[in-house]
Amino acid sequence: MECRTHLESKTLLIVSVDRKVNNFLRTIINNIIGSAVKVRSQTLTESLAKPAHADVVMTSGPFLVAKVKTVFPNARIIAPRRLITGYNLEKVLMLPRGTRVLIVNHPRSATEDTIESLKNLGITHLEYIPYWRGARVNLDSVDTAISPGMSHLCPRRISRVIDIGPRIISIHSFLELLRALELDLGYIENYATYYHNFLMESSRKLASVLEHSELLRKYEEVILDQFEDGLVSANESGQIDFVNKSAARMLKRSPEALLAQNIRDILAQFRHTVNLTDENHTDGRSSSIHEHDDKQYLVQKIPVVGNNMARSVYTFREISDIQRLEKDVRVHLARKGYVTKYDFDDIWTVSETLRRIKEKALNFATTEKNILITGESGTGKELFAHAIHRSSPRREGPFVAVNFAGIPEGLIESELFGYEPGAFTGARKGGKTGLFEQAHGGTIFLDEIGDAPLNVQSRLLRVLQEKEIMRVGGDRITPIDVRIIAGTNRDLNEAIREGKFRTDLYYRLNTLPLEIAPLRDHKEDILYVLNRYVHTRYGVSKDFSQKAVECLLRYDWPGNTRELINIADYV
Repeated sequence: MECRTHLESKTLLIVSVDRKVNNFLRTIINNIIGSAVKVRSQTLTESLAKPAHADVVMTSGPFLVAKVKTVFPNARIIAPRRLITGYNLEKVLMLPRGTRVLIVNHPRSATEDTIESLKNLGITHLEYIPYWRGARVNLDSVDTAISPGMSHLCPRRISRVIDIGPRIISIHSFLELLRALELDLGYIENYATYYHNFLMESSRKLASVLEHSELLRKYEEVILDQFEDGLVSANESGQIDFVNKSAARMLKRSPEALLAQNIRDILAQFRHTVNLTDENHTDGRSSSIHEHDDKQYLVQKIPVVGNNMARSVYTFREISDIQRLEKDVRVHLARKGYVTKYDFDDIWTVSETLRRIKEKALNFATTEKNILITGESGTGKELFAHAIHRSSPRREGPFVAVNFAGIPEGLIESELFGYEPGAFTGARKGGKTGLFEQAHGGTIFLDEIGDAPLNVQSRLLRVLQEKEIMRVGGDRITPIDVRIIAGTNRDLNEAIREGKFRTDLYYRLNTLPLEIAPLRDHKEDILYVLNRYVHTRYGVSKDFSQKAVECLLRYDWPGNTRELINIADYV
């Protein structure tokens, strides 16, 4: 069976209705991700005529998804949420109240989405008129247009066009894109820098042209309304003077209704549950957990002192959002280097015996139950473990493989469960995350489980029962969500009789037993695998004499498929 030596980078195809949008989105991806993926772009017309190959297709908006799916049925389709960058917004904010402005984009749904984005930014002092290619609009008394990078579609009679630049991909959509492309979460930092530069440039422009303090405050509110966290500002006496939209939503009141109220009265309506403030903090900061309407919130108070003013900013964040983000970060950081290399297509066979085993394994993959893979050395137990993970609901999570036979007995516990700083002589200063924590949200493959020492077996049993681990030298319990696949070439029943393997651990692991047949039981695969491997690996075809074929079929293959691959390399 073939072992791939490396994973090729995925191909991303950007599809929109306009080439300028394609170029903008492609530039963003290239600037942030660089050469980590192959980036191509096509207009929808080009894709319909001659679609390019793509693993992932990113459209410029949801309106293209249905058509794109018909062209790329096997690709992952992403329709990102897109945000206005802030480019030239100072010109928009300076337009007189009630000005009738044309919003130019294409198609209609994208135009309406742009209007909604402007309103969500708090820019509601204008009368918006949607315009897209082919739209029939009464342009009387309209001389100004606003467009997110589609100003070339603007009617000629419009004398003033404010191009606010194409809309950038939101951070949540970019995270979804990273997942689809199987890239490291670290690219989020590049995204943050890129988007920060947009905002900073916009802020500098605004500061240079706005003379009225109310307009400066308006822009500040526009920026703060972009935050998903609830933000409330209060003066020294607690009177609220600013509330962003997220806070108003969490508190279930309009921003206007909250202004001039006292923050202490608002918090009094919450049920205080946990105080998280470090008693050593003397700067006035505080953190606590509160409950309100069956939801839990992390509420943080941040004092702000300056310009002869003392005030506080309060942030509100749903605990469920923090938990979801923490899970995403743990999974993506853990996946660094922990990805599956093989799927069921990499298990080559023409025999009915192995086909039945593959079918059984594929059925097992759809469950969350533990699997015990048994078979002689070289039969491909780890290959099956990789394939099962890739076909499971946990395919987006990490795949961590550990071989008990390859780790010194004294290091097994610290490798599996991690350790705290100073846990033992030679321990890393900052401690170490164990393999179970790194496999959180995914699958861990415990190969050669029959070689696990009895003391480690006891700790493994607790992990299986309680779904939690404790680091070596630590006293803190960490919950984990990991599926376990174990493998062995030993007779565990005999090991149980000899007192070398725990009966209770065996039955916990052996929920779904999968036995891989030795090569001598499916000899019809010998020539097929041999020829396919030589052709795939070396690009040649090899003819074997009748005598060689008889020798190959007569041989007992104690090393199974691994031995066959070695023979192929020798040939």
